[in-house]
Amino acid sequence: MKAAVLKAFNGDMTRIYSIAYVLSVPPLILFGIRYMDMFRVNIPLFVGCVLLQAVISMTVYRLFQMNSFGKIKRYLKGKARPDAGLKTAAFSYPVRLASAMIVDWVLVPNAVIILPFYVLYGNNPADLLIANLLLVSGGVASVPVAYFIGESTTARFLSLPEIASLPTPEHAGGIGLGMKAFVTTFSVFFTILFNMAAPLILSLTRDNRIRDQWFGYLLVVLLGIVMASFVAVFFSRSMKRSVRSSIAFLRNLKSQDGNLAVDFPRLSDDELGELSDLFDSFVEKLDSIISTVKLKTRNAAERSLDMIRAVDSASASMGEIETLAAAVRASVVD
Repeated sequence: MKAAVLKAFNGDMTRIYSIAYVLSVPPLILFGIRYMDMFRVNIPLFVGCVLLQAVISMTVYRLFQMNSFGKIKRYLKGKARPDAGLKTAAFSYPVRLASAMIVDWVLVPNAVIILPFYVLYGNNPADLLIANLLLVSGGVASVPVAYFIGESTTARFLSLPEIASLPTPEHAGGIGLGMKAFVTTFSVFFTILFNMAAPLILSLTRDNRIRDQWFGYLLVVLLGIVMASFVAVFFSRSMKRSVRSSIAFLRNLKSQDGNLAVDFPRLSDDELGELSDLFDSFVEKLDSIISTVKLKTRNAAERSLDMIRAVDSASASMGEIETLAAAVRASVVD
């Protein structure tokens, strides 16, 4: 089971970048080459810089990931014993991945591609604005996707029996349901907005009509809709995971025929995770009360049996006394 969880952590980068880069970067490259002068001047250098930026971005991602994953990885490989710090690292893991996306989509591309090309070949400030709008759009969509993918992997780790039994930190850097809903709504709205604004600004600054560049407009708008859809899907899956965990726990509890010794692991650092902790505490308290009542009932039953035995013994003694008295009376009469 640990091997499967470790594989899931190692596969997070593939899942995130298959959406954040493989899906979105090729259309953006095509848009830049076709409609932006500073990239069309030297296409081979532009493509080479994009590849370099991808390598740097993945390196940055690994650095952010290992900040939380290092401790978890040692435990999963059997090189460390379980302790409360593992849960803290697990709850902060999705936030680290989301932070990596901000760096990968805004800082690294500007440092490696956008600003160097603008300095070398740019003569229109609008190109700088358009390029950053598209980058921010990709980053806004990738941040929640990375967070929810990391949260899904973290839930698998927290379900391990040794980890579920550890004490839960009061707050480990996660975000609540309200913030998740806000970030998801913000991401969906601005991803589509920025992808619509980029070709509009391009048409206004080049004195071109939108229908003359319909392909580019359609390309980036569809890209924005697809990325926004991914954000909504991952948010929905995050909510379903917590609800399904609660349903599975209740079904397991129902099947125990009165045995309440069932753990309800906390899978997220939000209100649903807090609810699972409270419900688990409630079940433990209820189990303790039932155990106390059973013990007191057993003690009372044992005392009742002792009293019954004492009464029976007293009855037997009274019978013997009566028999002895009858014998005495008979002897006196004789």
